[in-house]
Order: sequence, then C-alpha cells, then structure tokens
Amino acid sequence: MKKSAFFDFFNRNNDNDFESFLSQSKEDIDYINWHDYCLPMSYGDEVSEYKAVRSTCALFDASPVKKYKITGRDAGKFLDIVMTRRMSRQKAMRVIYATFCNEDGMLLDDGLLYKFAEDNYLLMVSELDHDEHFAKVSPRFDDLRIDEISSTLSGLAVQGPKSCEVLNYMGFTSIENLKSFEIKDFVFAGENVTIARAGFTADLGYELWFEAKLSKIFEGAILEAESALNIKINGYGVTALNALRLEGGFIVPGWDTAQTFEDNEYERTPVELGIPWTVDLDRGEDFIGKAALLEEKRNGPRYKTMG
Repeated sequence: MKKSAFFDFFNRNNDNDFESFLSQSKEDIDYINWHDYCLPMSYGDEVSEYKAVRSTCALFDASPVKKYKITGRDAGKFLDIVMTRRMSRQKAMRVIYATFCNEDGMLLDDGLLYKFAEDNYLLMVSELDHDEHFAKVSPRFDDLRIDEISSTLSGLAVQGPKSCEVLNYMGFTSIENLKSFEIKDFVFAGENVTIARAGFTADLGYELWFEAKLSKIFEGAILEAESALNIKINGYGVTALNALRLEGGFIVPGWDTAQTFEDNEYERTPVELGIPWTVDLDRGEDFIGKAALLEEKRNGPRYKTMG
C-alpha cells in the first residue's frame, strides 16, 4: 500500500504517521485501496469535513486516480469508439464526462476527459486499469499514442463556496472567470498547472493537475491562504466524499453498480443508471456496446433509477 501525495499534509493535525495509520487500520473500514494507494475514510472527523466543503473550502487528494495521456491524429477517433458519445467533436479546453460500456451495453467505467486539442487528451478513469481494454482497439489506428502517467501527475480537488477565493489568494488570478467544465493552464512556481472548474461534490470547486514535484510547494501556499483568509483548509476523505457526491446524484461504478467483471445480476446500462445523455446512438459510426444499447432503446430498459 502506497502513500498518496497529500496524505501527510492532510494528517498534519493527527499524531499518526502513515505506517502507524496502516498498522492500526483495516481496509474498507478505515481506508480504501485506490489503485494501490491508501485513501482514508476520514482525516479525523468526517462530519466536519463534509461541513467544510458545504460552508467554506476543503481539499481532496485526487493523485491516485488513473491518468492516461492520449495523443496523435487518431486520438479523437479512438475515443469515439471506446466511449459512448463522440469525443472528437467536443470543444477544446473542456472537461467531458465520459462513460465506457462493454459489448453488452453494460457500464464498464466512467471518468473525466480533458480535451486540450484535437490530438491531445488527458483521461481520468474511476476504477479500472484500462490498459487491456485500450489494447484491443488501439491497433486499428496508425497515429495514436497512449501513455499511463498516473505516477508523474498529482491532483488536488479544491472544493466549496470559498474555493475560488482560496485559489485567487494562491496566485491563480481570474480563476473566477472559469466557466463550468472549462480548462485553463496557469503558471505556479514557474511550472504549468492545469485547472478545471469541476468536481465530485455538487458544489463550487476546481480540479488542479500538476507535476508531483510541486506538491510540497502547494502545501505551503495552502497554509499561507489559510492564515490570510482566516479559514481552516483541511482534507476530506471517502465518507464525506460519498455524502457529497450522493447529494449531487453522482455514481461510482463498482460502488453503486457492479462492474462487468463482477456480479452480472447487478450490472446496469447508462440508461438504467439515469445517465442516458452520455450515450449518443444517432451518430453514424460504431462504438463498443452500441448494438446492445440500440436494442435497449427499442425494447426499453430493464430498470429505472429513481430519486
């Protein structure tokens, strides 16, 4: 089990170091294994963590998420096949919610796709390692490169009604002009930081992506903002995250529904999960799961998400 980029920083008010935490904790009770990284259920008080996101500002360590850099002239065409809607025609410098299905139309995984240009994408996926999945499709294309860059890129979600104020103080000027799901590159400590107005909390928030070497510099800047703005800026764990995202109606494949390698009885299609807008059946080209989803459209879904 590995320690994520901001584990020590989020635990700065606790006595336990990483090794002590692991020795005294149980997986799936006190923490989850997220791509071999330890993600605590809380950093001391899950209720306070939840309230901080809803009232001021709090931070989530998104560093362990799987990240794929997809580049080349055929990058958009590749994504059009593995995802359920056409990514090649989405606007550049935008974040797009993406879903993947298997050939039976069942949800395989979801994630966020950062589109920088027609030949340059960054994909963050929720649960699965997609290497094998992508390898089945990528040989069809000549000008395509897929690099898994998870360990080189750290991620920080800055969420809550004061998140904009915090980032402004840290030097990300004009961050308030960023529209929902818009991407912009900033310079921080002489290095590039990609920021999107996005999140998994159903609140105002931003996702920041940067080289891992900047993590310590970010910690110092956050402490300065905390002091200057007179607000506590702490991390929040899985328990608070679950409450926040459920209020927004956000799903997690593998938590709210079985993934395709698990129990078939609990597999669901995007339509059955209440996200039919992620599927484009009208486009001409084929994509993985299209035939099954067309049949579902003719016959109707087996289940319906309520609430």
